Amino acid sequence: MKKLNVLLVICVLFLLAGCISPKSYLDPSQPKIGYTDLTRPSKPIPLKLTTEFQRNGEPNPKANATLLDGSSRILRASGMIEPDGQNSVGSMHITVNNVADIATAATKGFGTGLTFGLIGSTVSDNYELTMQITINDKTITKAGIRNGIATAIGNTSTPAGVETFTPSLAFQKVLEQMILEALKQIQSDNSLSNSPIIVLSGSKKQKMDELQGLRKEGLISEKEYQQKRNTLLAK
Repeated sequence: MKKLNVLLVICVLFLLAGCISPKSYLDPSQPKIGYTDLTRPSKPIPLKLTTEFQRNGEPNPKANATLLDGSSRILRASGMIEPDGQNSVGSMHITVNNVADIATAATKGFGTGLTFGLIGSTVSDNYELTMQITINDKTITKAGIRNGIATAIGNTSTPAGVETFTPSLAFQKVLEQMILEALKQIQSDNSLSNSPIIVLSGSKKQKMDELQGLRKEGLISEKEYQQKRNTLLAK
C-alpha cells in the first residue's frame, strides 16, 4: 500500500511538473526572416566578433558566452560573415539588451508555482539588438532592432499557430531573427558594398602576390598595402 501511495505521489508530481513546464514563443507580430532572405556572397567577410549581453541596460556577463556562441553560429550560417579573429579585415560588435520587468515576472511566477500551475501566467521578455561593423576606419551601425519572447507557464494557452520552444531555444530563435534583420538592412542599403573590402585567400605567398596585384592596379592605397603587408609578415 505504501509503495502504491508513493507511486501515486510521483505520478502527481510528474503531472504537475508538466503543467508548470514553460512554453516560450516569439512575438507573433514580428515578420519572420529566413536565411534565404539574404543574398549569399561568393565569399564571407572575416570579422573579429565581440558581444555584450545586457539586462535593462546593465551588462550581464553570465549570459555573454551564450550570446557569443549563438551569434557566431548564425553569422556563419548566413554566409555573409565569418567570425575570425586571426584573418579578420575588421570587427563586429553585437549588443543585446533584455528589457525585462523582473518584479512582475517574479510575482507571476510565484503565483503560478503557489497554485501548482492551476493559475497560469504569461511573462514577456523584450530584446533590442545593436550591430556595429568597423572596416577601414568606417563604422556601420544598425540599432533599435527589436523582437520579443513570451513564456506561458502553467494552465494558460498560447496563440493559435505559434511554434513553441524551451526558453533557452527561444532565445536562440529570437537572436537569429534580430541578427538576420540587421544583415538584411545592411544588404538593403548597400552599407558594406560602399566600403572596399579586401579578403585575401590562399597561402602566405599567394596572399602577398594578390596584395601586390591589388596595389599595382590601384585598387588599394599605399597605406592599406603597407598595413596588410605588415600583418601578413607578422604571421
